[in-house]
Amino acid sequence: MPHPRLHPPPSAYTTLNLTTSGALLRPVPLGAPCFATHPAHNTTLCAALLANWTKSDTHARHPTSAMSPLYQGDTCNPAVGAASPSAVCAVGGSPMYVVRADNVAQVQLAVNFARNTGVRLVVRNTGHDFLGRSAGAESLGLWVGGIKGLEYDRVRGTVRMGAGTTVREVYELAEREGFTAVGGECGSVGAAGGGGGGTFGVVTAVTVRVWPKMGVAGVKFVVSSGTGARAENGNGVFWEGMYAYWRRFEGFADKGSYGYSQVFPNGEGGYTWSMLPWLVPGMGRVEFEDMVKPLLEEWKGLGLKVKPEFFEHDSLYQAWTRHFPSDGVANSNLRVGSRLFPRSVWQNSTRRDELFDTIRAVIEDGSALIQYNIKAVAPPGTPESAANSHWRDTLFFGIFGGFTAEGEEGEKMSRKVTDDWLGRLKKFGTGAYGNEADVMEPDFGEAFWGKNYPRLLRIKKEVDPDDLFWVQAGVGSEGWKVASNSRKWLSTQDGLLCRV
Repeated sequence: MPHPRLHPPPSAYTTLNLTTSGALLRPVPLGAPCFATHPAHNTTLCAALLANWTKSDTHARHPTSAMSPLYQGDTCNPAVGAASPSAVCAVGGSPMYVVRADNVAQVQLAVNFARNTGVRLVVRNTGHDFLGRSAGAESLGLWVGGIKGLEYDRVRGTVRMGAGTTVREVYELAEREGFTAVGGECGSVGAAGGGGGGTFGVVTAVTVRVWPKMGVAGVKFVVSSGTGARAENGNGVFWEGMYAYWRRFEGFADKGSYGYSQVFPNGEGGYTWSMLPWLVPGMGRVEFEDMVKPLLEEWKGLGLKVKPEFFEHDSLYQAWTRHFPSDGVANSNLRVGSRLFPRSVWQNSTRRDELFDTIRAVIEDGSALIQYNIKAVAPPGTPESAANSHWRDTLFFGIFGGFTAEGEEGEKMSRKVTDDWLGRLKKFGTGAYGNEADVMEPDFGEAFWGKNYPRLLRIKKEVDPDDLFWVQAGVGSEGWKVASNSRKWLSTQDGLLCRV
């Protein structure tokens, strides 16, 4: 990308705005109304921002706002502005200009402008990226959230969706028309995956297969532990109960389980384990209860106190709207990474128990855990794709991390996540989920794409030899780095993108 002094003149952007029919924006940072030093200061808007800052919809509606501000440089945090009258809001790692595209022609114009001028191009859909790949200092943003369109083909059993179509819109259509669609958990996620994170081009529309309407059954519960008088369980029995759950992952996965839960320190000297939920599509409540009965009986024998809340619904949509939590985003100091643990670990009881002990040790060392028990085996006839080859063997997907600080303490925590916690866990599974992963992952190509990475790298060099499409820890990103960013120990996007 060119040095700021070599950027195209204002007249070039005027022309871009004309050719895109007025689609060019120069966005004000979302947090600006909370800064008394900024022209956009507005106490009413500030109060609304502060009340809704951690809701994903707040950021999805804005052309540049980052759902993980740490990687944007955290340069316009409304809480900082509200607390300090002299604080300054800066653009930081957000794009200077944005083309709000609602058609393919506008996408083409934006891409060609970036190619011809050398300005860094940043593609964004709803902004659901937690590694800073929807950000880039001094860049031209391409916002594809306005490219809508949702068509159900009942005969073919497919849905065609524009890049800006959200998961919520697809699930609502599925409920009306009587089918099941596979998609993300958060309703404001772009269902097509279009926009940010790609290094081969811009997704403007995609057609996917959908499935017959099916019922679901499942359970929610909360288990807490601690050393205080109010603790329901001691930490010893808490971990015995967790190990009992983990040991059954093979059987649960083979039944089609989707088990989604979180473990966080609770301030009582222990932990809170929240199941958010655990469900099986196509299974009735009676069968589901029979499946989990041996686990509940073991917990009872251990003395673990838990109150399961079983449910059954006629469709996935009904379960999704009633039992899934709303996403909390915009943590400005959260560092996370992930690991995919394969089925082979469970086939050796010594190695399996060593994994459990290591996860426990990492949590006791300060990490939170978001965990999924899944069956990711490819159905017969599945064609080759770019999907992470580690994914297909996964029984346990775990996200680990903690909160950083500024300066030396922040660097220590960042390195702890990468080198210590994820380093200890890597011996059990080298794969990771690339969107909720460690941006500093040492061998990100192998971790995020597995055996597919060499082939993808060859394709990247063929179709985009000039690296017009670049994202941190993306295919082919090794030839570039962000220089002069605010945190030397972390790849944030508030610096210039330079050749290595």
